[in-house]
Amino acid sequence: MKISLALMQVSNALCFSHNKMVPNKIPTILGSAFRMIPLSRVSIIKPLQMGKPKSGSIVDSYQTVSVNCMKCRTRLFRYKKKNGTKSNLIKCYVERISEDCVDLVKNKDKNSTEWHCPSCETRFGKDSMIHGRPAIKLVGGKTQMKKK
Repeated sequence: MKISLALMQVSNALCFSHNKMVPNKIPTILGSAFRMIPLSRVSIIKPLQMGKPKSGSIVDSYQTVSVNCMKCRTRLFRYKKKNGTKSNLIKCYVERISEDCVDLVKNKDKNSTEWHCPSCETRFGKDSMIHGRPAIKLVGGKTQMKKK
């Protein structure tokens, strides 16, 4: 009986516009009675959508910074960074590496998730997927970023 009463109230709450059923109120249960809440007071939950990192010709205008090993000062690669040296380098998208100075990406072992300096074997990063793109998460204090 309660279910059929609820269905009647829901069907009464629907209004017809442009030959489509569009609800203008949503039934909610308050104790044992139903209460109608206007849709203008109800917030609709949407899935969280993250911003996708830029790619293509936009990235070409970014400043190029060189990433060096802190221990032996070897230049590891040159990277296209959006705001240059104004902020710390936390992660590097592999597609934005403009110059691979010591063939890190080319000689990377596919089974290993670690990134090591080829001259001193210091671990400076690990593999990760950020926004669906391959990236290097850098270990703090192991690399140094310089402008060109």
